[in-house]
Amino acid sequence: MPPANPSATLSATPTPTPSPTPEPGLLAALPQLRRLWRSMSARRKGQSVGLLGLTVVASVAELVSIGALIPFLAALTAPEALFVLPFMQPFIAALGLQQPQDLLLPLTVFFGWAAVLAGLQVVPPKPELLHGLGS
Repeated sequence: MPPANPSATLSATPTPTPSPTPEPGLLAALPQLRRLWRSMSARRKGQSVGLLGLTVVASVAELVSIGALIPFLAALTAPEALFVLPFMQPFIAALGLQQPQDLLLPLTVFFGWAAVLAGLQVVPPKPELLHGLGS
């Protein structure tokens, strides 16, 4: 026995399949980034490359300051354990250190320098530099 409504079983028009969407992330944004890069002036491209370079420098400075924290804390808590490590011997010899407590001052200076260097990225730029970005 045939169904009461034949159009309910077969459709004359097929349902459209959705078009594949690109994966989210950087690869999906590459065409737009290329188009943006081509539309930028040479001056703006130079500024963008400079900003990228400063970002890399700031990231390295942040890594140095975080990486300096562990040896600094180790020197504060147990300088004698740090004094006998093989990788520290060239630094100990170059600085002419004789006792484990002598490590505290050089490591404090190094840690302070690393923290200041990492903190420089927080200092706001001069207003005349910001004015150049808007033109």
